[in-house]
Amino acid sequence: MTPKSRGEILLKSDDMRVYPRIIGNYFDDPDDVRIVVKGIRLAIEVSKTQAMQKYGSKLMEKPVLGINNLRVGDVSIMPEIVTAHINVPTIGIGEKGTDIIKEDYGYSSE
Repeated sequence: MTPKSRGEILLKSDDMRVYPRIIGNYFDDPDDVRIVVKGIRLAIEVSKTQAMQKYGSKLMEKPVLGINNLRVGDVSIMPEIVTAHINVPTIGIGEKGTDIIKEDYGYSSE
């Protein structure tokens, strides 16, 4: 809940109509990456529980026709949107997509 990575917002101009430059620097600190990966793994395990399966929770791959080797991990695979923050399940869906791609190319997802 308290990331160590810090971004910055830089003004490009003194004109208020010019959008600032936003540098997120997400996951700049290795501890932030470690904590998020741990959370994603937990979310995946939670999605496999009997309680979540009751609601049809599953992670899946959706091919896009006409484009070779493109993978899309999208939150629309959730049968019903939860009435809470969907950040964790969204990240879990993206992480599962990453694992599928790594597996296809012979990389370990551990």
